[in-house]
Amino acid sequence: MLKAYKYRIYPNQKQKEMIKIHFGACRFVYNWALEQKIKTYEQTKKSISRFDLQHILVHEVKPSNEWLKEANSQALLASLVNVESAFTKFFREK
Repeated sequence: MLKAYKYRIYPNQKQKEMIKIHFGACRFVYNWALEQKIKTYEQTKKSISRFDLQHILVHEVKPSNEWLKEANSQALLASLVNVESAFTKFFREK
């Protein structure tokens, strides 16, 4: 038998701001990575790997977007994993 639990959090103002920063940064990275994968696939008919995206993110995107450094790096890398998973599932089912 499976059980489910619901939790409610009551973040203070500083915590709310950090949540907004993290969600915004993850959304930005997810959309950027998805755009890169789509462009690469349209041009070369091959998919760009998650590790190539990670290299570009760390060495090109983060230095040009200083506000991304405020977010946790593991959260940003998890966005890349999510894009890779979604892209793989899309093509597997198609």
